[in-house]
Amino acid sequence: MMRIVFFILCLLLCSSCASIQQIDENNIVGVFYCKKLSTKNKFGYEYTLNIEKENKFSMFQRFQDASPRCSGIWELKDGFLFLKCLDTESITDKLSNAYMNQRDFKINVKNKDKLELENHIILKRK
Repeated sequence: MMRIVFFILCLLLCSSCASIQQIDENNIVGVFYCKKLSTKNKFGYEYTLNIEKENKFSMFQRFQDASPRCSGIWELKDGFLFLKCLDTESITDKLSNAYMNQRDFKINVKNKDKLELENHIILKRK
């Protein structure tokens, strides 16, 4: 009986250690996506975040009357993904609805396949 209890405890310990995932720069790379339609009308929101190697990213958002986008550099630090948009847009882009006014983002990394951006969960596309 004591061996069975010991075996079960060892099994639980090993499985809990295996479930802890270390998030590093190699396994955060990919395309994250979220789309949600509003229940009141046909409009909603859509997020697409493409995290590339060499700390580059591109982000696209779509709302009712706007589709802002930006690209820039990212950094992974203490369970958060920090995005900083670069100012490479022309003056016409800055005056259009494609310009993203918010230039810095702090994203909570839930795991390698799930991020939380502005209280919205965005999942990695497989």
